[in-house]
Amino acid sequence: MALSKIKANSLGTTGTASSTTYLRGDMAWTAIAGDIEGVTAGNGLSGGGTSGTVALAINTAITADLSTAQALSNKTITASSFSGTQVDITAEGDLRLQDAAGGQYAAIQAPTTIATSYTLTLPTDDGTNEQFLQTNGSGVLTWAAAGGATGGGTDTIFYENGQTVNTSYSLTASNNAVSAGPVTVASGVTVTVPAGAAWVVV
Repeated sequence: MALSKIKANSLGTTGTASSTTYLRGDMAWTAIAGDIEGVTAGNGLSGGGTSGTVALAINTAITADLSTAQALSNKTITASSFSGTQVDITAEGDLRLQDAAGGQYAAIQAPTTIATSYTLTLPTDDGTNEQFLQTNGSGVLTWAAAGGATGGGTDTIFYENGQTVNTSYSLTASNNAVSAGPVTVASGVTVTVPAGAAWVVV
């Protein structure tokens, strides 16, 4: 059976077929109202017709709802403050604290590899002059005074050391250490002195 062409006017259609009409489901040739049929201009939408373009305006004042989980990639959040319970900076990224001018910054970064995750808890205040930050070995940081005698002056003459070594210690290679005796090494504790180094107890 040979195929033959079917003329549009033999389908029982109404209207006139042209480049500016389309055939509806009821077989009626209908004028195209815009570039995208069924889309009419509204809030933020302009253009249309049988030629030209349709433009959609984006309201940049609309911000992401951060009350629920959101995936933000390469986005800058501009705000005077930000509140949250956790911020994850992945792939050894930096936490950058910029200066007043915004040109330079101080950055905090994790090491390349961490065997076990840990948390450092800061002290409750900013300490006093010449104190240093020490850890209790469980991530709790406190301010402590450097070893030394105290008196009425500000001379830095004396250095005080403890009399018992309670934790195993290894001297740095090619360095010497000195302690004021007597010094006792606790049971099970080891002080390692590498070749070329010396520990002197006076």
